[in-house]
Amino acid sequence: MSIFCQEQDDNYINYYRTCNEALKCKVKKDYAYAIELYQKAFDEKFPFPDDIKHLINCYLLQGDTINALQTFQLLIKSGYKLDYNLPFLIENGKRVCSNHSLILSGNLKLDSLLLEEYDSLRNQFLINNNKEVNEYMKAIAELEFIAGKLRSYASSKNEWKILGNRGYRMKTYYLMNLLKSNLDLSRKHTDFWNDKYFIIALIHTAQDLCDDIQDSLLNDFLDLLEKHMLKGNLHAQQYVIILDNVYHIKHKFKKSLYGTSMQLSGKKKYIIKIEDIKNVDSRRYNLFVPPLWVQYHDKEYQFPKDYMKPNTTKP
Repeated sequence: MSIFCQEQDDNYINYYRTCNEALKCKVKKDYAYAIELYQKAFDEKFPFPDDIKHLINCYLLQGDTINALQTFQLLIKSGYKLDYNLPFLIENGKRVCSNHSLILSGNLKLDSLLLEEYDSLRNQFLINNNKEVNEYMKAIAELEFIAGKLRSYASSKNEWKILGNRGYRMKTYYLMNLLKSNLDLSRKHTDFWNDKYFIIALIHTAQDLCDDIQDSLLNDFLDLLEKHMLKGNLHAQQYVIILDNVYHIKHKFKKSLYGTSMQLSGKKKYIIKIEDIKNVDSRRYNLFVPPLWVQYHDKEYQFPKDYMKPNTTKP
């Protein structure tokens, strides 16, 4: 398997579709076919770290440590970092990060081999990076930090909101201009699409633009994200989370459209009310993400009562 695959077309639609089918097979414990599908997707497109991790898990569930180690190496060469964190859920309007540990195998021998090779493999990815663009994106992360820091100096709730909004708006214009530029922002040649601060910056930008009286800037921003999703820079999962976050905010945190918003009740997490729930998986399919029952199969989430999960015990 070569990470430097030949691009078969201009967008990632087939990649997303194939990975979604692979994940369905993994959920149904058909690991052999899941592996075949993931390999097919990765041979055609530069893979995303989260999808690679599913492939690693399939190998480990089959006891195939040799291919698991080789795929760990692919993971790091795809841009995965030791401090990799991905905002995954929005609970009651607040961001919750899903933490990904580099040590996934539970096999001490595999883990020690991987850590020995980490710096070398990481450098293989960075050597092809556009350093100038990476510096621009570091500035985005710094603006994200500054915007949050400004609010710590507020003396009232209203002042807290004003300071935060002004800080985030400055970052919003900078980010939008960068996304519109002709610079090479491809995930293969940059080191920020998998960075937690950059994804948080995208979420905060969408939240910031939800406050506009007119939605033109918000729509422009979401259009930019859609283009980068289709190009394979922003994962379809991340794109849907941002879209659903916007919908959640616009509807006063009472419902979602794609089922990515959660709420806590005691120790249990519930997927909040979903608009037109009978068609939620169709909407998700149209945006290249798997059905809810596949997405959350290994999570202890309570599905809405009206959501009909298929019988996943059948092959």
